[in-house]
Amino acid sequence: MAEITISVDEIDAVLKQRLAAALSHKTGKQVSVKVIVDSSILGGIVARVGDTVIDGTVRSRLDQVKSLL
Repeated sequence: MAEITISVDEIDAVLKQRLAAALSHKTGKQVSVKVIVDSSILGGIVARVGDTVIDGTVRSRLDQVKSLL
């Protein structure tokens, strides 16, 4: 199971299916999606599939820029 953390409201079934397909393709694993809403990430998503974490959040991007300054 993939755990997707997003910063907006729950996503619809079509987007869940598309995310599951994309994550299955990227990780080579069978994926079903569980969505957790978390406003602290500011935007974007964090996907966890087993030990693999894909972080596409605004918070992580801001932290990267901060570390460069």
